Amino acid sequence: MRHWHDDDNIIITDAYPKAKVHMLVLPRKPVDKVTDLVGEAGIRTVEGLIRVATTLMGTLKAENAYLDFKMGFHVIPSMRQLHLHVISQDFCSPYLRNAQHWNSFNTRFFIPPEEVIKTIREKGSFQKTAEELNTYGRMKKITMVCNQCSQAIKSVPMLHHHLSDHFTHKVKALTRM
Repeated sequence: MRHWHDDDNIIITDAYPKAKVHMLVLPRKPVDKVTDLVGEAGIRTVEGLIRVATTLMGTLKAENAYLDFKMGFHVIPSMRQLHLHVISQDFCSPYLRNAQHWNSFNTRFFIPPEEVIKTIREKGSFQKTAEELNTYGRMKKITMVCNQCSQAIKSVPMLHHHLSDHFTHKVKALTRM
């Protein structure tokens, strides 16, 4: 299920993966970004993406037992056409080159799809004010914090080394089982 499509959705590999596994689930119907989703149609779109992403995550987990996965949207996307990220939590990638890359997946900038649905149900849309978008934008510039142990990390090379240690320990623990 690496590259897949049906009448409603498409799965592709991210062109610049920020982790060992980084896939995108896109609806076939044109929607620019998560903040364009409104009403029941927006909820149905997100629910369809969740169904596909959940199946994809199950397949990926079966193939990579040592990896954990999560899914989410960027509030301010770098690509037009709505897409739900499915990404492994190792963040082992030469494309992860700066704090903004890290923080775009490890802060509130990365929104779980369930939160999008909840907001649309409560407010009718996922639209954000300019002030809210500025707040989200600032999240990409904060200090990096490890997604495994919450330690603050000062540089991307230190982050890669730190994550490598976590990943190595996890693989060793799984092989001892």
